[in-house]
Amino acid sequence: GRAAAGAATDMDAGRRPVADVRRRRGARVIFWAALAGVGTVATLAAALSGLAFSLPAPAAPSLPVRGPAASLRVRGQVARQAEGEPGEQGVVVVEEGSVAEAELPAEDVAVPPALPPDQPLFQELYVTNRSQPKAMMRAVVGAFNNGARAVDLVLTASQCKSTLMYTLPLIPRNFRSSAMILTRRRDRRLRLRVVQNFQPMSDDNPEVFKVSRSSNYTAMGQAIKNQIVDVGGNNKMRTVKLVFAGKEAASNALLTVETASREAYRELFFEAEYIEEERPAPEGEDAPPTKQVSIVATVTAA
Repeated sequence: GRAAAGAATDMDAGRRPVADVRRRRGARVIFWAALAGVGTVATLAAALSGLAFSLPAPAAPSLPVRGPAASLRVRGQVARQAEGEPGEQGVVVVEEGSVAEAELPAEDVAVPPALPPDQPLFQELYVTNRSQPKAMMRAVVGAFNNGARAVDLVLTASQCKSTLMYTLPLIPRNFRSSAMILTRRRDRRLRLRVVQNFQPMSDDNPEVFKVSRSSNYTAMGQAIKNQIVDVGGNNKMRTVKLVFAGKEAASNALLTVETASREAYRELFFEAEYIEEERPAPEGEDAPPTKQVSIVATVTAA
């Protein structure tokens, strides 16, 4: 019995090294398999990250590059466009930044000189009590020939509003000019902006209003406003015509357009031209009809 027990003990002692070796081998296989899995995941994440950073940015082609590098900071990141090798596209590198700004070469930045705060947008021509329509017309044409897009006529004498209206028909038609009354500033002067190569599209058969020296420009402005917009402010007609003759009537026509523009909340452009009309002789008189020169102003909501 003792011999058999001793033999069994020897057999167990011989089997233990084999079991330990197998156990260690299994542990090593599991360890290396886990390590290989972690490495594969890290490699895949790095590949995806590199693919995301190597994609070309949509705004990169519009970024001018003339120096060695040009950077554009957008919302805390800097997208730098660098010059690549000949025949290759630039490489976009994303870095951390702070300020949203564009850093471009000095030759690409054209900063216009700062204008004084009191300098007008367009050239201003002052209309005084000594100004004549023909002289004002020549001044406007001279400014247009020098490249001015528009000219502002500033009225300094309130009794000379008709000079503004008489100037417009004298401007040659090849300039295709039109005028609009600007909102008054703190000086309360009437300003008329004359623009070349701009005439809004008008209606075919507009309503005609006759303006006289005794016309109420406030009531007529309200009537024109009712033709252009309805009570709710929706658009109706686009164009009306004003017919008048004489200085007082011309002044009333100008104030009528200003009132209509303010009441309708619209920009009203108008073109003026001279027309010749025949007036019949008074009844009971045997006399030929007389001719009268009037001005027709076509007012259009732009």
